[in-house]
Amino acid sequence: MIVPVLIGPLLIALIAVLPGAFTRWRGRSVARLADDPALPERLLANRSPNGVVLGFCIAILILNARSHFVWAVPLLIVTRMAAAYPLRKILYCETWSLGGFLSFFLRLVTTTDWSGTKARQRATPLTTAT
Repeated sequence: MIVPVLIGPLLIALIAVLPGAFTRWRGRSVARLADDPALPERLLANRSPNGVVLGFCIAILILNARSHFVWAVPLLIVTRMAAAYPLRKILYCETWSLGGFLSFFLRLVTTTDWSGTKARQRATPLTTAT
């Protein structure tokens, strides 16, 4: 492990929050141009740097923070979703609060993933029996 034990959790938390902070910072400049006719191109150009920062932070977490992975990845996901919410609210004219947004999408993602996994588990004996 490269991260020292004393500053490990704090540094890991900062690495997990970094993609959210970067998304929020980049999203502010795009949100100012919501009426711009070139908005789709700006959104597409905004995705690439955000993906690079996200991939870099996940790679650091995988390589250096395996013992903290259980809480670091959910922190990364929730902060990134919360950081993207203001831009989403402006673009789609959404009316729900940040808490409602996070609650809905976190429940949607977890139930969809679990139900899909359960369906695959139930179907496996049927596909391997023939």
